[in-house]
Amino acid sequence: MLEPFLSYHRKLVIAEEKVKFLENSDVVFNTVIQLLKKNGIHVWLDFGTLLGAYRDSDFIKNDFDMDFGAFGTDYDKIKTLMQENGFTSVREFFIAGHEYGRELTYRYKDVNFDFFFYYKKDDTDNLYTYTFSCPPNILLEKGIELPAIVAEIKTPCKGFTEMNFKNTIVQIPANTDEYLKANYGEGYMTPDPNFNYVTDSPNLTWYSQEEISAKCIIYN
Repeated sequence: MLEPFLSYHRKLVIAEEKVKFLENSDVVFNTVIQLLKKNGIHVWLDFGTLLGAYRDSDFIKNDFDMDFGAFGTDYDKIKTLMQENGFTSVREFFIAGHEYGRELTYRYKDVNFDFFFYYKKDDTDNLYTYTFSCPPNILLEKGIELPAIVAEIKTPCKGFTEMNFKNTIVQIPANTDEYLKANYGEGYMTPDPNFNYVTDSPNLTWYSQEEISAKCIIYN
């Protein structure tokens, strides 16, 4: 009986997160972007936030968090900046022994936002990053290292350009169409309410915990 209860509870949490997102997303977005700009940190719109900005000129309907891409070399700067400015640390994923295999989530005004850290590992235009998930049926305790499952994401990126989104100038990939097709498929310009990035994206290579040792720490 526990699993249906947890599923119901999760649906309630998501519904509440969506309400807070609608109320506060514009303020949170501009606060984060302006702080990063002020401190000379290069970030770009990523995943669902990029998709919404490029396709809909807004956040995706029913979305409840934000996604930012950054270079792995700025991980320490971003983490320090978030801590020094009072943002709530929600969770951190990382790959054991991997300098760039990380993902950070923070919260401000009840809105979560994620940082994905990219790096190059070959001479192509591709950037690499990772996304993570906790295995099913894991008790999500706070403050301890929990096992996580990881997927590698390989995305073509040919530099960056600017766009005006939410009344502020932001960075997006110069080849955004190609970038989004890699993540969401050829039909990304048509909204699909049933699309599940974890299972449907053509751009993910998932690994078992035996293949790559990944961890998660939940803070709030």
